[in-house]
Amino acid sequence: MGSGCGDPQAFVKAVRAANLVWREAVAQGFDMQILDIGGGFPGTEAAISFTDIALHCQRAIQEYFPGVTVIGEPGRFFAAASHSLITTVVNKRVVHTQNTAMDATGNATGGIQEEYQYYLNDGVYQSFNCLFFDHAKVSPIALPRYGCAVSTSARGTTMFGPTCDGLDCVIRGISFPELELGDWVLFPNMGAYTVAAASPFNGYYKWNYVYVNTFDVQKERELLLRNVRKINSIAGCGRGTVAGFKAKAGVGQVAEEALLLQVMSES
Repeated sequence: MGSGCGDPQAFVKAVRAANLVWREAVAQGFDMQILDIGGGFPGTEAAISFTDIALHCQRAIQEYFPGVTVIGEPGRFFAAASHSLITTVVNKRVVHTQNTAMDATGNATGGIQEEYQYYLNDGVYQSFNCLFFDHAKVSPIALPRYGCAVSTSARGTTMFGPTCDGLDCVIRGISFPELELGDWVLFPNMGAYTVAAASPFNGYYKWNYVYVNTFDVQKERELLLRNVRKINSIAGCGRGTVAGFKAKAGVGQVAEEALLLQVMSES
């Protein structure tokens, strides 16, 4: 299944279809032992949750593949929330256009409409290729320069990437606080299908990676343990088996890996 799937019933249909292929393969003399249900599990808050998918898959597997070894490929589930992208405003302009909107009687309301356009140091040929290839939706957050407050004035806003290509548009027509040159714009949940498919188009191909460990170890340990136990219960796994869960950004450092392994062993 694709990661953009918003219907957990689609996973049930896929398992049912796999059962037809499985039975035909057995009839042809193949020794079938493992079912790979693939991926498509969201790594962030989405239209459906991992729990929804797991519950539907569990019932389908019990019906169509009882006793069969099942594996999955939860790549996005682990990667999506592990990285946030911070971009810098490198240019800015204000565009004035004639407002062509009409009122209920069909008369033009007139007036001049302003749009604030910002150019960022990352675009669709770099980290934001996910907008084209993965149909991603991004949610920018204003991060002003150190010592400055976020503007309280919401403006009609469009954000572009750094290249000269007209397709290099990150997000268009949103209401957003006014920014200045040098301000930062944060894009959370940019760990999956972003820099992995970036290109050096127009010479923009370099990022600085900053690894941050900001969580309370004991609190996070208890949270992870509860999540692992909950998911194992949903997926029907035995002791020490992790069906899949999303840890907070930063997991991957030695201390946090040790914590993760400890939690897994206790589950």
